[in-house]
Amino acid sequence: MKKATQSPNPILEDELGLTGTPVDEHANNVPKSDLRPTIKDKSSLENPEKSLRSSKHIADAPWYKRPQMLAALGLVLVLLVVGILGLFGWRNRAAADELVIDQWRGITQQADRATQAADRAEYDNMDDTVRELTTLSDRLQDADARARKQNTFLAVGNHLGGFRDVILDLKDYADALKTSAEKLKDLQPRDLDALQATGTSAETKLQSQKDTLRLTESLPSSFFKLSDRFETIITAHDNAENEKQAAEDATKSKEEQAKQDQADAEEAVSRWTMAYKSGDVNDMKRWMTAAYAKEYDFSEVTSSYRLTNYPVSYRRVSTEKKGDQYEVVEAITYVTKSDYAPDTNYTQTFIFLVSQDSTSKRWLVNSRRYSY
Repeated sequence: MKKATQSPNPILEDELGLTGTPVDEHANNVPKSDLRPTIKDKSSLENPEKSLRSSKHIADAPWYKRPQMLAALGLVLVLLVVGILGLFGWRNRAAADELVIDQWRGITQQADRATQAADRAEYDNMDDTVRELTTLSDRLQDADARARKQNTFLAVGNHLGGFRDVILDLKDYADALKTSAEKLKDLQPRDLDALQATGTSAETKLQSQKDTLRLTESLPSSFFKLSDRFETIITAHDNAENEKQAAEDATKSKEEQAKQDQADAEEAVSRWTMAYKSGDVNDMKRWMTAAYAKEYDFSEVTSSYRLTNYPVSYRRVSTEKKGDQYEVVEAITYVTKSDYAPDTNYTQTFIFLVSQDSTSKRWLVNSRRYSY
């Protein structure tokens, strides 16, 4: 009897992997870490209600606790501060420019009044000129004070520094003009030269800054040449005095006239010698004829020439009439210095010829020679 054949055990579909779920051929190639959810996703998946509550908490938080709102507010504040500072700087710059324009207008007007007063002035009446120049000096000082006090915080590009430089140079010139007008009768040629140099310096500073400062109004051109006006007043007075003296001389007797002429000739030599002793070239020329001034060597009165030898005193020896000229003899004492011996003195005698100028009638030194 045959044994019944035992049927094989049934093969389950799960064992063969034949379930209805398709198998991903690349599943084995994906890293296991990529198959795991992130912490955030895992947290959200594990506790979705907690994540929802967190989002709702941020949305419901006050505005000052929201990061986005704080960042936006900070940006707005920065822009606001920058805008306010820019506006403040612009305002200070505008105020500085307005101050320059306003002060300069007053200065030009006062300088014009001072110039007109000088044009009307006379040798014995300089009061109006002095008064107008004093007012000009005060106005310049006030302009400088206002410029120093002007707020220039953040006023980029303001020109108050350059304006003050111009103002201070003009004040020096105005003060020099006022002093000259007050002491017109005592002015010497060197004083007028110094006054002209101060005016030229102030004018040069003004021209170098005028475009930068945007100064549209100008000072009178004759304002910087008032030294010439003062010299004209002095010359006119001297000529009038000379004419007056000439008229008086015409009424004197020949003997009186001769005495006066001799005294004038001797005075001319004395004045020349005093200027020679002090080294004042301009004053020396005032007592010389034009021809003699052209041929005289003025280098002998320079400080470098007189380092070791210079005049210290003089005296008149004699005066004699020589035709239409006077011959005046003077003895001049000199000092000679040495590094190796004591100082020594010696006297040199000079003979001066003095003639009368045909136009001004003044007695002037016409030549000088050594007397041996």
